[in-house]
Amino acid sequence: MKDTLVIDMWADGVHPLRHRLIYIAMKTNEEEIVFSHKYELSMLENFWRYMACCPYSKIIGNNINATMHFILVRSMKWNMGVVDVSGKIRDLKDILCFNDNYAMGSLEQYAAFVGYSQQKISIHPWDRKRFWNLKKNIKFRDSALSNVRICWVVLEKLKKMGWIQ
Repeated sequence: MKDTLVIDMWADGVHPLRHRLIYIAMKTNEEEIVFSHKYELSMLENFWRYMACCPYSKIIGNNINATMHFILVRSMKWNMGVVDVSGKIRDLKDILCFNDNYAMGSLEQYAAFVGYSQQKISIHPWDRKRFWNLKKNIKFRDSALSNVRICWVVLEKLKKMGWIQ
């Protein structure tokens, strides 16, 4: 899946007009990246700089439309230039569930189903001070990357089956 980028993000709430991003996590065939910064503007600048050089033809995530919407709205708050990646976006839920919003199965359930397990790390991003202090800690990185790693394993299984290219 050399042409695939998997993205996830976490915020301190669900409404992009009121809440800010805590991190943006990404995984490719070559690397795992976590963009996180005490100042959201710096994090978004780094993210969009990376996306401007992004050679990937597929950008996939679990509920990625909500993820990209949140990132776009937060970028708008900072009057930031963005990169149009809308033609590259595919949602894992759409791939697995044929665009059926009522299909059953969470990301964690699909991971267990294909035999992938990882230890859940309990860090609550709403506790910002503790979260920023843990940022350099391996727990922070693993917690931030957990969903993109699960998504990647499920995508690899679908590719091996021949369902996706």
